Amino acid sequence: MHLLQEDRSRDIFCALQELYGQHLNRLCQKFCKSNSVEEVKGVAVATSEEAMEISCLEILRFQEKIHGSYTTFVESLVDQFAAVSYGDFVFGQQVAIYLHRKVEPAVRLAAWNALSNAYVLELLPPLDKCIGNAQGYLEPLEDDEKFLESYAKSWTSGVLDKASQRDSMAFTLAKHHLSGSVFQSSDSGKTLGNKLVKLLIRCYAQKRHHEAMLKSFVLQDIAQDSKSSGNELDRRFEILKDACEMNSSLLGEVQRLKASLGQ
Repeated sequence: MHLLQEDRSRDIFCALQELYGQHLNRLCQKFCKSNSVEEVKGVAVATSEEAMEISCLEILRFQEKIHGSYTTFVESLVDQFAAVSYGDFVFGQQVAIYLHRKVEPAVRLAAWNALSNAYVLELLPPLDKCIGNAQGYLEPLEDDEKFLESYAKSWTSGVLDKASQRDSMAFTLAKHHLSGSVFQSSDSGKTLGNKLVKLLIRCYAQKRHHEAMLKSFVLQDIAQDSKSSGNELDRRFEILKDACEMNSSLLGEVQRLKASLGQ
């Protein structure tokens, strides 16, 4: 914070963040297009066989390339962010980079859990203000059960309530990946999807103010002006009903949610 409180150093730091974002975007594009192994400005970019090993995800390998205990550093940084940043926008951008999909899973999970436990997810900037392209934080869809359960825990515990009101990237992230897991997953992910639906619906039953959040979850990525939007919405409510597994109280909550959307 001392660095960010001085105008000149803050300007330099912001410029470095912009350059870092541009560099990250280029790395992501290079990684997806290239069929060779190359070194780009000191960051290893693997493709072909090696790319398969790291699932085309971990361009930002902080733990591997910097230090094995990098998760401890991230947790310490989040503690500082919670204690002294007062929601500083630039500080928030710097912390949010650890939630990028190209970051190692261990580091991403440590960052999310630390932010959630400190109740500061709402202090992160909107997704379109984060370092790098917004899609880098959203794609590919999260399929790791540990992450999805952490997102659901933050949602049901109320940690994301303010984040949803303040357009924080944290709510956008959790909603996108949870919705994708439930409505876009294959049959193999149905068990986890059902578990997530039950958690969210039970939370909705207990916390009426979550209605707007759950509506947003159901409507995620549905084009409102599309002719097929009605059919897609019907399909999603069928998925929610199936996930309730004949539990009458949960089915009643799903019906109430459907009615609130004018269905």
